[in-house]
Amino acid sequence: MTQKAQKSVDIYKCTNCDFICSRKGDYIRHVSTQKHKRITQDDTKSVKSVISENHECICGKIYKYRQGLYKHRMKCTKYLLEDSSNEVVEFNENTDNEDVSYKQLVVQLMKDNKEMRDLLKEQQHQHTKALETIIPKIGNNNVTTNNQQLNINVFLNEQCKNALNLTDFIHELPFDSNDLISIAEKGFVEGISHTFLEGLKRLSVFERPIHCTDRKRDVLYIKDNNTWEKESPNHEHMKRAIQKLKRRNITHLGNLVKNDIDISNNSNCHNEEMSMKIIHSHVEGMEDSQEKNMDKIIKNVSKEVLLDKIDKIANIN
Repeated sequence: MTQKAQKSVDIYKCTNCDFICSRKGDYIRHVSTQKHKRITQDDTKSVKSVISENHECICGKIYKYRQGLYKHRMKCTKYLLEDSSNEVVEFNENTDNEDVSYKQLVVQLMKDNKEMRDLLKEQQHQHTKALETIIPKIGNNNVTTNNQQLNINVFLNEQCKNALNLTDFIHELPFDSNDLISIAEKGFVEGISHTFLEGLKRLSVFERPIHCTDRKRDVLYIKDNNTWEKESPNHEHMKRAIQKLKRRNITHLGNLVKNDIDISNNSNCHNEEMSMKIIHSHVEGMEDSQEKNMDKIIKNVSKEVLLDKIDKIANIN
């Protein structure tokens, strides 16, 4: 302590308490301790001879009353940092210990708060950079989607304006008893899918009433009532078409049986047995699995009418 005092220009000394220091802040804190007050309560003049009547903080601010100085020190960064780094602290008084601990806690909170602000600032910076990268991509995706939708509409309304209506397509499908046999042998799903696809193959791309633009999601565009429209997620148009095709087959089968026409087609089955197999296959398509069977037929048709690249197809015409 003596060596430090020799190097210092300013010496602060309390003769009553035998206290010497080289920091004004240490001296101010000392004279505010209970120990000093008890010793000097009858001799306040000795204190005033060393420190001015006004209450001054180490940051330079002066307060008339001690209470004002105390409140200021609780939020004065310079005082708190100076106080936390100071090694000369008296631990003789319990009140002093509590005061030091409180101040150290405040300093730590201030440091933590600064670190948190720096972290939030960095996170905000990263978030801003991420948005700057993502937003243009979102915009580009929207432009691409809009362009694709525009191309689809132009293709359907201009290139495919003479396409058949779906209802007319089903009505004009040529009937062949082999279609019934195919349904009996392969099952309802494969048989109806085969009939559908054979009919579509007879038409050019521009005459077809069905086009698929997304095979994974079975996104279809259907022409009916002379208007192209995007098929609903429930595929109502396609399901009605399948039902019509099923009823048409049953009607034709009834006419064949009524006129005693052989539909066995030289198969190992007799005529009556083949008729029962055909009826059973169609009834199977009407039971609890009807929705599932229809979805399978729609998937089979969708993958065969997929528009991979509209621009390339449009140039065929």
